[in-house]
Amino acid sequence: MVKILKELYGNDFDGLKFLNRTSELFDEVEKNEGIPLMPFAEEALDYLTGKYTLALASSTRKFRVYRQLGACKIIQYFETITCGDQVEHSKPDPEIYLKACKSIGIAPENCVAIEDSPNGIKSAHAAGLYTIMVPDKIQPTEELKNHYDIVLPNLGELKTVL
Repeated sequence: MVKILKELYGNDFDGLKFLNRTSELFDEVEKNEGIPLMPFAEEALDYLTGKYTLALASSTRKFRVYRQLGACKIIQYFETITCGDQVEHSKPDPEIYLKACKSIGIAPENCVAIEDSPNGIKSAHAAGLYTIMVPDKIQPTEELKNHYDIVLPNLGELKTVL
């Protein structure tokens, strides 16, 4: 990430300081306000559990993922969790999805990714997964059209396609 920031903003940009500060600010928001689940997240997880093997591929560091999933009381839904600090290359690189598929012993072409971010969409697509976009903060763009198979308005609609 530091390398990408330097490419964007020049070698004088202190990417590490920037990332550390954004982490501090995120921690403050999480502590004071919490991190809300996307609408229909628990209902979707309830629906998918038992029908599918659920693995999580998050570019967030492991300690944060476990803390956040634990706080939201949804960690138990996932058979495996693969995090950003467990891979060399972050999303949009396919490494994290390939590792997550391997962790559950299912070939990528037999897996489905449910993603809300452009980098996640690109990562899942590059790994060969059927990719469903459920937009959260960022809506699908023309550039992303070739990277997802379907867009759903919310997680509650997963039951219509899975």
